[in-house]
Amino acid sequence: MVRRSLVRIPAEEGELRLDVLPGGQVGLSFAGRQERFGTIEAAFEGAALWPGLPAYLYDALAWELDLLAGHSVRRWTGEDG
Repeated sequence: MVRRSLVRIPAEEGELRLDVLPGGQVGLSFAGRQERFGTIEAAFEGAALWPGLPAYLYDALAWELDLLAGHSVRRWTGEDG
């Protein structure tokens, strides 16, 4: 059960989703795989280790998290612009 969807990124391979779950955990799902994390940061780091997650989706997740945090595109992506 999802309390609130934070990020939904559609792709040919499936949809990458980052959701807040009822217990305050963060859920990350893609192409039938689902995992729970304690924080958004842990979910972002966990996504980097998922086999089969295309790099462009990981980059898109970083960009979306920057926007949610109200930062310019730097904190998650490391970019300067």
